[in-house]
Amino acid sequence: MNGILKTDFRAAAGKTVFSQTGQKIRLASKISAGGEGEIFLTDSGMAAKIYYPQNLRKETVEKLKLMLSRKVDIPGVCWPKDLLLDQCSQVIGYLMPKAEGKTLQHSVFSKPLLLQNFPDWKRSDLVTLALSCLKRIKRLHIQGILLGDINPLNFLVKGPEEVW
Repeated sequence: MNGILKTDFRAAAGKTVFSQTGQKIRLASKISAGGEGEIFLTDSGMAAKIYYPQNLRKETVEKLKLMLSRKVDIPGVCWPKDLLLDQCSQVIGYLMPKAEGKTLQHSVFSKPLLLQNFPDWKRSDLVTLALSCLKRIKRLHIQGILLGDINPLNFLVKGPEEVW
């Protein structure tokens, strides 16, 4: 089986998932998709990451449980807040704070994108943005958490000091 967990759940807007305590949570609208799964806005105002079935592994669930055992509350960090389950009580994803902004990759990495997204920014704003990203990473490291996926598509920028 290679560690892959079985679920028939296919994420889509309008579908219902469940918290560990049995609370119903409706997937309201898809926000984005990546290599591991899809992100949805929920009717709770939080975001839900739902893994693609082929990426749902026993190791992933164990990692999520470990992450949930650590109480991380850092502004701008989308740390898991609860596991999400399908109708058969199989873990399919997690609930997290909703992030806002545009990806670092598609907002500031080229001058035309920067001018389009943040026309009033100066070089000092870019320095402040870089420091804001590093401050969040440092706060995670201070808590003994190693950020393993530093990717410009995983950072959302709303302002020089507003980074998710």
